Amino acid sequence: TADANGVYTIAITNALKDGANSLSIAVTDTAGNEATTTQDVTVDTSHPTISIDADLAGDDVINASEKGQALTISGTTTNVENGQLVSVTIDGKTYTGEVQGNVWSIVVPAADVANFEEGLEGITADVSDVAGNAATQATSSIEVDTAVLTHPTDDGNAAITSDITDATNSGLKTDTITNDNTPDITGVTEAGATVTITYTDATDTVRTATGTADANGVYTIAITNALKDGANSLSIAVTDTAGNHTNPTQDMQG
Repeated sequence: TADANGVYTIAITNALKDGANSLSIAVTDTAGNEATTTQDVTVDTSHPTISIDADLAGDDVINASEKGQALTISGTTTNVENGQLVSVTIDGKTYTGEVQGNVWSIVVPAADVANFEEGLEGITADVSDVAGNAATQATSSIEVDTAVLTHPTDDGNAAITSDITDATNSGLKTDTITNDNTPDITGVTEAGATVTITYTDATDTVRTATGTADANGVYTIAITNALKDGANSLSIAVTDTAGNHTNPTQDMQG
C-alpha cells in the first residue's frame, strides 16, 4: 500500500530469471480507479572474471634498461561490458583502464617504474560488471633485477671475481704470473650468467671464450689460444639471466 506520500515498496520474494524481465504493475486508488504500467528489470547474477597476462616486460623481469621505461600491464576479462574500469595496483599505486572487448591494459609511467625496488613487485587487478558483480581479484608479480649479483672481495668492495685457476697458475697462487700461456680463468658471479672473455692472443688476433656460471655462480673458462709473453689484459663480460651486464677485466703476466 502506498504511504501518505504515495510511495510504495514491494519485495519480489520469488527469484526472477537471469536476463530481461517485464513486471506488470496494477494500482487501484481509494476511489476504485485503476491504472496499470510495466517495469522492465534485467537481472545479471553471473560473476565476471579477470586475469593478468603473463610475460610482462617480455619475461616477467624488469632489468636495468627496462627500469627506465614505462611498463604495460594487460589482461582479459569475461562477462564484463565495454567501458567498465579495471583497477590495477602495483608498488602501492593504483592505475585504471577500460575494458574493450573483454581486453584491458594500463601503463605504469617510467617515473613510477624507476621507483620499483629490487625483488618481486606484487600486482593485483579488480573489475566489476555494470550490475555490480565483482570478479575475483587477479594477482601476479614481476621481478625487478637491475644488476648482476656481485660478491665481496677481501677489501669489502663488491666485485665479480676472476682469477687464474690454481691448476694453471704455475707461480704463487696469490699472483697472476704463470708460465702457462693457455690458462683457465675462474670466478664467481650470478648463477646461470653467461660469461664471455675477450682477449688478444700471441698472434695479435682478438679471441673470445664463453662459459656459463653453475648453480653456485662458479665459472671456469679455458683460454685456448696462446697468450703472448708479458702482460695481458682479459676483458670479462657477464650477462645475467635478466639481461643485465657488467665488464670487469683480468690482468695476468705470461
